[in-house]
This record gives sequence, structure tokens and C-alpha cells, in this order.
Amino acid sequence: MALGGLFFWVRIKILLMNTFLFNLINGWAGQWPWLDTLMILSAKHLWVLLLVVLIVKVGFNRRWHHMAAVAIGSALVARLGIVALIKWLYVHPRPDLVLETINAVVVPGTGNSFPSGHTSFAFALATGVYLHDKKLGRWYLAAAALIGFARIFIGVHWPLDILAGVFVGVATAFIVNRIYRKLKPAA
Repeated sequence: MALGGLFFWVRIKILLMNTFLFNLINGWAGQWPWLDTLMILSAKHLWVLLLVVLIVKVGFNRRWHHMAAVAIGSALVARLGIVALIKWLYVHPRPDLVLETINAVVVPGTGNSFPSGHTSFAFALATGVYLHDKKLGRWYLAAAALIGFARIFIGVHWPLDILAGVFVGVATAFIVNRIYRKLKPAA
């Protein structure tokens, strides 16, 4: 009984912190149009830029093929496999369905919010790049963090959705990289 009570209070504290952080970050939305535009573009489209830059770099340098295979493969496995499975198994409503008022600068998303698919894709891609090129990987990780932050800012995800997306993305990239290294053809 004591363990059940402790679990209950820990969960309540986590939910309160999740709501507090969401309101803090999302509270900045709607204040400055330039910031709203930057966050909307980051939340919805920055992952495409990261993918295009990686593909263009692969076209100019053969040594990047292994990195691209790991990065893009990880991103696809994380988003289309793991995140899709979690969202199918676990129903978690988006902030606009729970809170009475949010600063939505976009039409809120549909479906479950946990974990963030955009964030998991971005962090898997960034971690895959980082495992092969630390300098470029740092830029990719910074962009992935911006994507996650922007998803909260625009009002479509909770902070815990983002943290779960980070975990799924990073873990998937490490696992895919390890498998790829065992199976990769000779360079």
C-alpha cells in the first residue's frame, strides 16, 4: 500500500511539473510575431532542412554514406516504428485537449502526443550524424533541441512528450549504429 501511495504522489508531482513547464514555455507564444514564425518553422519544417543537408552532403562525399545510412535509418525506425507503436499502445491527449487555455499559434495536432514523433525523428537523425561526425553532429543536436522546444512553444506537445522523444531518438540511433557496424559492407 505504501508503494502504491508513493507512486500516486510521484505521478501527481510529475503531472504538475509537466503542466507548469508547458505553461511557462507556451506562455511566450503570441508575444512576438517573429518568434512565433521562427518557432512554427522550427517545429514543423526544420527536420526537413536537416534531412536535405545530410542528403546533399552524401552526394558530395562518399565517406558520408555510412553516416547517412545510420542517421536516416535511425530516424525512420524511431518515428515510424517505435513512436508509432508507443502511440498505438498508450493514449495520451495533447495539451489543447486537457488545458482550458493555451497559446496555440497553429492548429493543434491530432492523435496521441506521447512521445513526440518530430523530436524522436530529429534526435535519431542528429545522434546518427554525431556518432560519425562530432562537429556537424553538435549542430544537428542543437537543431533537434530547437525542434523539441518549439513543439512545446507552439502548443502541440507536453515537455514529457519531448523528453520521451529525445530518449527514443537517441537510443534508437545507438542501437541502429551498433547493428549497422556489425552488418555494414566493407568500405
